Amino acid sequence: MERIMIEDLERYTFLSGLRFSPAGKTALLCATRMDLKANRYESSLWRLDMEGGGEGSWSALGYAQSGKSIPFCFIGDSTLLLPTRPEGEEKDYVDKGGWLTIFSRLPVAGGAPRRAFSVPLAGASALKARAGLYLLSCVHDCARPDIESMPHDERDEALKAWSEEGDYQVCDELPYCFDGRGYINKKRHRLYLYEEASGRLSAVTAPLFEVSASAVSPDGKRIAYAGVEYVGRTEPRHGAYLYNTETGAIRELLAPGTHYIADMAFMDSALVLAARPWD
Repeated sequence: MERIMIEDLERYTFLSGLRFSPAGKTALLCATRMDLKANRYESSLWRLDMEGGGEGSWSALGYAQSGKSIPFCFIGDSTLLLPTRPEGEEKDYVDKGGWLTIFSRLPVAGGAPRRAFSVPLAGASALKARAGLYLLSCVHDCARPDIESMPHDERDEALKAWSEEGDYQVCDELPYCFDGRGYINKKRHRLYLYEEASGRLSAVTAPLFEVSASAVSPDGKRIAYAGVEYVGRTEPRHGAYLYNTETGAIRELLAPGTHYIADMAFMDSALVLAARPWD
């Protein structure tokens, strides 16, 4: 067996994010390759027509961007919602460390993305709950000041002060780094709901709650999520919860302390968990 050389990695294509349109007529996925010369990943979207039983060939959608993946979701049979790169002053703000994710609509048949809305979150992805309501997910840094709520004339100074602290890492939690994510001290995967008509962004999970899995019910009225809230040291003893998108009420489905929950999905009215005993 020959050694794998770094140049060999450019020949690999990594597939992720397989999704089907609501009517099941189209399948889409993200294909990612390494560009060693540019020292970055390049991702593109590919489409398969399912009306012929999925026996055809995949074709490029004609949309690509730098990065390890393109987190997209169907918001109709012919339209996608996905984060797109900021430009101009917004790009300058993000380059300075500001939190901003711009979501755009992209036709499945091909074409240019059109801006839909933006949220003051870093690296967010979206799932459609129901028309005009989206479940957003991102990594929230609990140690960072809430710069986005400050007046615009104060943000640059706050970002400068925060960036200067980036010369060192504060480690007062365990573990400090994990699974390729880098330093995760005070960082949590967090869920939000965004209402497009009003522009209202509301948190589903608490700042120190680490989400391990989430799912949206077919009618969009319920958000199931799993994880654990911790301070100081992470715990694998997850709980499972159900969030009512109409009332904001949260119901405990599985008490924390018995399982690690890696994934979940709705199957009609049932919720299926992929879990193992915490020990």
